[in-house]
Amino acid sequence: MNRLIAIALVTVSCAGALLTQARLPIKPASIYHQGGVTVVSPNQPGWVLLQSSKSEILFGRQDGDEIVSANVKTLKTEIFDNDKDLMISLETLKKEELSKLKRDSIHFNYVR
Repeated sequence: MNRLIAIALVTVSCAGALLTQARLPIKPASIYHQGGVTVVSPNQPGWVLLQSSKSEILFGRQDGDEIVSANVKTLKTEIFDNDKDLMISLETLKKEELSKLKRDSIHFNYVR
């Protein structure tokens, strides 16, 4: 059985180039289906859908001088013998992801 991992990220990032393109705001709390995972958009007004693919969805919003983004990425992992090994692997992945960008939070949800 493959495991499907959903990573939800809220960042203050350089999504400026994507956000400056003309985009219509999305309806708050819109539902998106992405590779077997249901994703709900941010529930505040003013968010736009910046990018969507089979494994990732990216929302953005201008907040004063900052651009705030919310990102959900799904990925398949190897099969682990136990939950402890899985959690060690996820912690390593989390540290790698956090080191790439300035992120406010990162959450893992795994499905058995």
